[in-house]
Amino acid sequence: MAHAAAAKDSDNVARATVSIVWAGLTQYFQGTEESLEAHQQAAVGLVACSISRALAALIQEPASWRIAALVSGAQLLQPWIGLTAAAMASASAARDFTASLDNSLHGADLELGDAASDAVSRNDPAGFAAVSAAISLRLTTGQQARSPHRLNAYNTSSHFS
Repeated sequence: MAHAAAAKDSDNVARATVSIVWAGLTQYFQGTEESLEAHQQAAVGLVACSISRALAALIQEPASWRIAALVSGAQLLQPWIGLTAAAMASASAARDFTASLDNSLHGADLELGDAASDAVSRNDPAGFAAVSAAISLRLTTGQQARSPHRLNAYNTSSHFS
C-alpha cells in the first residue's frame, strides 16, 4: 500500500509541475510562433526538476521528486521534440540537476522551486504569476530563472508574510 501512495504522490507532483511550468511556457510564447531551442529544452528540464524537488519536499515526500521531474519534463518537452527525445532530455536534465545541487550556477535553481512551493502552499495567484514570469525570463535569457525584480520583490512583499 505504501508503494501506491508514493506513486500517487509522484503523479500529483508531476501534474502540479506541468501546470506551473506550462504557465511559464505560455507566457514565454505569448504572441510568437517560435520553437524551443536546445538550450531552452534543457532549461525546461532543469526547471521541472527544481519545481518537482520543492513540491515533493512540501508534501513531505522528498524522494518522489525525481520520478515527478522525469515525467513532467517529458510531458512538457514532448510537443516540441517527441516523446522519446523528451524522455531522454528529461533524464539528462535530472542527471545534470542532481550533479549541480552543490553549485546552483550550473543548473539547479533552488530559488525558483522554493518560490513555486510557496505559491502552492499559499494558493497565491501573485506567487504563481511571479514563478511564471521567472520561467519565461529563464527561457528568454537562457540563464537562471531568478529575477531580482520579480521573485525577490515578491518574497519581500506582504504576500510572503
